[in-house]
Amino acid sequence: MKFIAGAVLMSLASVAGAQSLVGGGATLPAIGYTGSATAPTNLPITPGAGSLLKVYGDSTSSATTATYCPTGSGAGKKILAGNDATAQVNNACTTANLGFGGTGLTQADFAGSDAPMSVTEYSAYQTGHASTGTPVQFPAISGAIAITFNKTGVSTLTLTEGQICGIFSGQIKTWNDTALTGAGIPAGVSGNINVVYRNDNSGTSFSFLNHLSAVCPLAANVATGKLAATQFKTAQSFWNGTGASAYIGSYASALPTNGATGGNAGLVAAVNATDGSIGYAEAANPITAPARFASVKNTNSGASVNPATGFGTTALPVSLSFGVAIADAPDANGRPVLTALAGSPQCVAVVDPSAYANPTSGYPILAVTYLLGNGQNNGTRAAGVKGLLFSPYNKTTRPSVTKIGRVGTGYSWLSDSVVLDSTDATTGIQARLNSCVN
Repeated sequence: MKFIAGAVLMSLASVAGAQSLVGGGATLPAIGYTGSATAPTNLPITPGAGSLLKVYGDSTSSATTATYCPTGSGAGKKILAGNDATAQVNNACTTANLGFGGTGLTQADFAGSDAPMSVTEYSAYQTGHASTGTPVQFPAISGAIAITFNKTGVSTLTLTEGQICGIFSGQIKTWNDTALTGAGIPAGVSGNINVVYRNDNSGTSFSFLNHLSAVCPLAANVATGKLAATQFKTAQSFWNGTGASAYIGSYASALPTNGATGGNAGLVAAVNATDGSIGYAEAANPITAPARFASVKNTNSGASVNPATGFGTTALPVSLSFGVAIADAPDANGRPVLTALAGSPQCVAVVDPSAYANPTSGYPILAVTYLLGNGQNNGTRAAGVKGLLFSPYNKTTRPSVTKIGRVGTGYSWLSDSVVLDSTDATTGIQARLNSCVN
């Protein structure tokens, strides 16, 4: 495919006229994209000051704005695909309705997902677009996945990766387990650990399991007196047949069910609601809730890193693969597999999850989140969509974004000299988006 840069991404939507783009999906980047973790009742989020989408809208000469409905990654991709009558862009912005809160639209303008499209999701998209439509998918930003907790008497927590593996494999069941020695739990603290997890198809779960399936089988990450946790599988479902389903029955729970609804914000709220709980969520959520969260010791570097203070200011280096999707099932070791798509679509880019599953330094539990759009039928909204999908890489407007790339945000930008940081008139990100979005 030949990419042509054109002028400057249609002047970032200057020809589109005043319009409001409609999207949603992943809850992990919602605070960075909009400044808020949750949507108003039955309404999508209108982005606030310092957020990526607000800065994007303010940068356009045509008053283009965008709204975002945090449905979760799986639901977001389903709504973008448009082939499920229960998940449509014009449905209300509620988890029950699976919609983005649009009005009179034939397709969503964009979607967010922390798990790149799977083979089945790509096929579903084509089914929803007359078999000839092609999605557009590029990585946008990175997020730190925090271990959030709520335990009376415990104000700070520093966990090794082995201790995290032990907790989420159900081998460490109590707050006074000797395997938690060194974590900062005061003497006398006891009681069951209530593990809280996402009960939807979640990109945050995908990213957390991507880390667990990579590090937990390693001898260096086996907690004292415990066994290597070898049954984690990288999937969007933490609990339903894949993910951590081999371990959930071993959890010591104080609740009838540990599955949290409402995305990252809902999980943090569930942890905050029950003493003794521990779970996982993108760091911006416990930072803003507020809720307590742990520092994590990176086994490779030996350094303990707080995801609020030790992550965000340095862009995450990535490398893009084109024309591939995540296989529907992980390999025998629970690791995600990249599979070539028919026709090798060059508008579908993926960062191999294995590349950031076990980093050599820094905060160790990472997610890469994506922005997706439609390759066809954007009509008069095409220029606006191009500008929005380009916004994470726009070095001119980045300094105005205060919710990403700074200490205390839980988010970092991405760095890739070949595509995302390139201004090449053929292979750079502007040129690709100009060609991909029509």
